[in-house]
Amino acid sequence: RYWFNGYARDGSFFLGAAMGHYPNRGVVDGAFSVVHDGVQHSVLASGLMPTDRATVVGPLRIEVVEPLRTLRYVVSDNDRGLTADVTFRARTAPVEEPRQRLVRHNVPIMDYTRLTQWGTWEGTITLPTGVTLELDAATTWATRDRSWGVRGVGQQAPTNFPPGPMQVFWLWAPLHFDDLCTHLALFEHADGERW
Repeated sequence: RYWFNGYARDGSFFLGAAMGHYPNRGVVDGAFSVVHDGVQHSVLASGLMPTDRATVVGPLRIEVVEPLRTLRYVVSDNDRGLTADVTFRARTAPVEEPRQRLVRHNVPIMDYTRLTQWGTWEGTITLPTGVTLELDAATTWATRDRSWGVRGVGQQAPTNFPPGPMQVFWLWAPLHFDDLCTHLALFEHADGERW
């Protein structure tokens, strides 16, 4: 799964974008969303996962321009009227987070890891209102992650074990400062015990 966010440092807009491949379900899905002037605009797409795991679904496309440094997210013309051509440029090296594993009754519920990276955005986003946002790397910060592994997505595989609540509390906070990027991530069970 790819995940991105970004925001103007003056708070004038916020963006979120994602794309995931779920091989056990045969699904690829993606989303691009922007909040501007208190209104959220979004494009969502889902489809049959291609066997080559291409990073395109509907009008959404991710291109790896330079591995671990530069990625491009494109939202082509669509019925929602939201388009974008934005480029993430790394500000830091990627940081691989510790493996995140949750097992119940010897069945892995979650077993994955991710890399987190801080950067900037540049490019344009055109909203359905006709407003075009110009993203400038000097004023638009970004965070991204790239994760892989087993997730509790979709209907749970049948077992003879009693179902348990899928309650996970997660605080994931990658933070930007002018001279420093830092990261806090905590996982807790419903009773507050950390794992």
